[in-house]
Amino acid sequence: MMKYKNRYGDIFTFEVNERGNIDWKGNFEYCSFSYVDDPDDLIMIDPSGGPYIDIGFNMGQFGLVGKVAGFIPQEYGYELVIEPCDVCGGKTHHKLTCQNNPNKQHKVLSPKELDKLASLPPTHPSHKKDRRYKRLTNK
Repeated sequence: MMKYKNRYGDIFTFEVNERGNIDWKGNFEYCSFSYVDDPDDLIMIDPSGGPYIDIGFNMGQFGLVGKVAGFIPQEYGYELVIEPCDVCGGKTHHKLTCQNNPNKQHKVLSPKELDKLASLPPTHPSHKKDRRYKRLTNK
């Protein structure tokens, strides 16, 4: 699970669910929405203070893999429908991107592994192997 704190201090969480989509939980009391023709067919959600997420948004900003293809309203917030990987069809965290992984195999990183990677100094050799360090730490 990844946490995001917006400019007003609201905490939003992003967690991959059993379908390979992402559960987006947080405070949606004050929120902007966009749609083309049908109000039930959302193309953008922007809670007050962020984060702004629209169709095509790359979830790499939150340490997750995939682009948003749609929104499903839920009691807890929204389920972000994620497009599968163009190369292998997978919908999971990648240690290496499919394009750089000759076997096209995924390695799921646990929250403990993500925390460990984010805590390493920027000169640590593992950061040359995993480019998500920059996204995890904003450095």
